[in-house]
Amino acid sequence: MSYCQKIQLAKEGVLHFCRETITERWAINDFDVWLLLESNDELTRVYKTSFRHHFHMMNDTLRHILAVCAANTTFALRSFVRVSCAPDLKEVLSFTETFLNEQFSDFDSLCADCDLDLNENI
Repeated sequence: MSYCQKIQLAKEGVLHFCRETITERWAINDFDVWLLLESNDELTRVYKTSFRHHFHMMNDTLRHILAVCAANTTFALRSFVRVSCAPDLKEVLSFTETFLNEQFSDFDSLCADCDLDLNENI
């Protein structure tokens, strides 16, 4: 499987988690609490699990990159909610998908900036 296929699958794993969790938390009116208290830890776990599953490797550099990506996702969602002034679920899900597409579109460059080449293990 190529790097592009693996990164696509990793992104889809993170996106699936986000869609499911945001929708579930929205339905029980707990989204804001989740976003404030739990989202960063849960997203960090999901990013790491998805990458470990598809790339079959994990080192300290990749752990750090994924923790930063998860934190950025949390900050982006918090900012979107604040700026949008009471967005609806569809808007939050659309923003999340757009953000993750952008975040993953140049993931190899982010890794290269940290001297990590995910292609070498493929």
